Amino acid sequence: FGGFIFGGLAFIIYAYLNKLNTLVWLDSIAPYLLIGQAIARPANFINQELYGPPTTLPWGIPIDAAHRLPQWSDLTQFPLETTRFHPTFAYEMVWNFAAAGLLIWLSRRYEKKLQPGTLFFGWLVLAGIGRAIIETWRPDQPVIAGLGISISRLVALMMALLGVALILWRYKPLVSSEK
Repeated sequence: FGGFIFGGLAFIIYAYLNKLNTLVWLDSIAPYLLIGQAIARPANFINQELYGPPTTLPWGIPIDAAHRLPQWSDLTQFPLETTRFHPTFAYEMVWNFAAAGLLIWLSRRYEKKLQPGTLFFGWLVLAGIGRAIIETWRPDQPVIAGLGISISRLVALMMALLGVALILWRYKPLVSSEK
């Protein structure tokens, strides 16, 4: 999330200084943020990181002993030869490509009806939902004491809720000015 937050702030400052329509520009990059993140995910396989618990599913991946989380480091219980793990980075890659495809399809299907910012707000929703779901398989993330939810999952849920609120605001005010 750090890259998106600081990259976003840099972009907003750049857009402001150059008098660009920030929402239109954010819409133009929203699907490609997802594609860029998806393209980068195979690096997680190379680094043997961001994987989930053991699985017997045919697409489970092997993880070397040196890269295993402590709860799966006992090779007598989780042998190298037979233990496979959920490739959560691949799940996120598939989700991101599908979400990008949906945003691109929406941008073409409803080109005349979409208000500036809608695609970016949709990115917030889709990226947030995908990450929140995939985080359920990621036991390596720090958990907020007493809540049992990881920080990254909470941020993802807040991102999705913000996106929904912004879409609702964009198309129908949340607070009516009439009494």
